[in-house]
Amino acid sequence: YRLRDEDEFLELGPEEYFDSAGVTLVEWADRVANCLPAERLEIRCEAVGETVRRFTLRGTTPGIDACIEQVRGALATSQ
Repeated sequence: YRLRDEDEFLELGPEEYFDSAGVTLVEWADRVANCLPAERLEIRCEAVGETVRRFTLRGTTPGIDACIEQVRGALATSQ
């Protein structure tokens, strides 16, 4: 929310993070959507109550969708 536009985001060198091993979290990613990798996992957090949050996972490729299904399966068996 502090960046004025996509150019300021690109000045931070995000590709260095995107190309490295690990997880890169971009808060307010909708503001720089054109700068994000095509293959990514999007996680949205929505307040549905004072102390309750709903997390929605969305993959942008079939490979990411498969990972989401693995997470769903793991969560279902842990409840």
